[in-house]
Amino acid sequence: MQKTDRYPRIQIRLHWLVFGLVMCTYLWVWTAKYLLAWSPELSHFFWLMHFFFGGLVFVFTCVRFVVQKMLQRYIPDIVPPIPRGQYWTAVVVKILLVVVYWLIPLAGYLYRCKKGATLDLYVTVLQARCEVDMTSAQMWHSIHVNTAYLALALIAVHSGFVLYNHYVRKNNMLRRMLPSKAK
Repeated sequence: MQKTDRYPRIQIRLHWLVFGLVMCTYLWVWTAKYLLAWSPELSHFFWLMHFFFGGLVFVFTCVRFVVQKMLQRYIPDIVPPIPRGQYWTAVVVKILLVVVYWLIPLAGYLYRCKKGATLDLYVTVLQARCEVDMTSAQMWHSIHVNTAYLALALIAVHSGFVLYNHYVRKNNMLRRMLPSKAK
């Protein structure tokens, strides 16, 4: 493998897969919570899908992190380069995204565990193995929800930064991560 003008194909696929899973996770929970509150049976299925997709986000973020580290030397340069301050801002935002994609599912699991509830991931059920503590459960729920909103803000910053570089600075930042040779 050699360095090209685009990320390695596996990194591109993992990037867009994680993005899609994250968006589905938000879609399932908002649908369950706000649109289907009138139907507990239907809402329950959507909550299960939220748990399932959240678990997938955690798994594929871990995979993506490992692949990113293994293929670090194949990351294409940004042409023309961005200012150093913008580069480090982008690095910090990407690191925070990985951290929140790990923290959100972990906090969700700990919320369910401390509440004494099982976590049905659709393909397997994780039994609560924690001491029930509703105060702690509420703390983890708060962390889960607030970190999820932080993730949305980070996605907006990341996307806005990439689009700014594509349309205003006219560099190759976006093209490096596109799944096809789109211009």
